[in-house]
Amino acid sequence: MDAFTLDERNLVTRVHSDGIYHELAPGGVVSVTVNTPGLEEREAAVRGDWRGILSVDIYGKLDPGNGRVILEVLDPATGEVLGTNMADVAYQLPAPAWTINTSSARQGNVAEYAFDGDTTTAWRTPARGDRAAPPHWVGMEFAQPVSMSGIRHHPPVRGGMTGVVKEWKLEVRRPGADWETAAEGETTAGEARQPLEVTL
Repeated sequence: MDAFTLDERNLVTRVHSDGIYHELAPGGVVSVTVNTPGLEEREAAVRGDWRGILSVDIYGKLDPGNGRVILEVLDPATGEVLGTNMADVAYQLPAPAWTINTSSARQGNVAEYAFDGDTTTAWRTPARGDRAAPPHWVGMEFAQPVSMSGIRHHPPVRGGMTGVVKEWKLEVRRPGADWETAAEGETTAGEARQPLEVTL
């Protein structure tokens, strides 16, 4: 196998305390293009059929209940289905300690950069083509209630004024409750390049 290409349009990539995983929404379809090399001369001389194995790791479900994943192998040139298999998914994944969520992210400026502690990286939303409409938001969801005394935001050190916060709002949600505004404000031109500290 030379390479494969994953169509991620129907996948949600989430970053959490245990790593990165791809979430497939119910009813979603994901296609993987697999490029296989042609047979070499000595391989072609061997009698019989050549077969390949394509494995898919399914770790479980985020929600309770049963699910099913259907796998199909088809010829992209003709659309002919060459093989079908299915797997029932009943195992519910344990909740990670924390998960990062965002309204959108630009390629190369993913949401985890907002929390990595590195001032040379930055989370940014798409600015061209598929430009995301405001408001833009990024957040962290905890599996268990946590106590926070505040947050510190460092503006990006690269990219001009792109990604610099002007108007901002910090929202929190207690278990079983709606979102509530803990603090909000607006930065001036002189403050835009300074760290923003919010005390709760």
